[in-house]
Amino acid sequence: VWINEIADHERDDRGNVVRNVGTIQDITEQIEEHTSELQSRRNLVCRLLLEKKNTNYPDKYIITLLRRTDH
Repeated sequence: VWINEIADHERDDRGNVVRNVGTIQDITEQIEEHTSELQSRRNLVCRLLLEKKNTNYPDKYIITLLRRTDH
C-alpha cells in the first residue's frame, strides 16, 4: 500500500504536537500503473538490445527509451 499524506501539525507552547490536520490518500493504484508502464518500457529496451544485431534500430532510439525508464 502506498499512501500520500499532506498534514500540518499544531503544537502547544512546549512544542508538543497536539493536533494533526490534513489528508491521507491511497495512491497504490497510480504507483502500480506507473511501475507497470516502466517495466514494459524496460522489457522493450532489453528486447531491442538483444535483437539489435538483427534490427536497424538506431542507438539514439534505444537510448531515448532507456532515458524514459529512469523515473
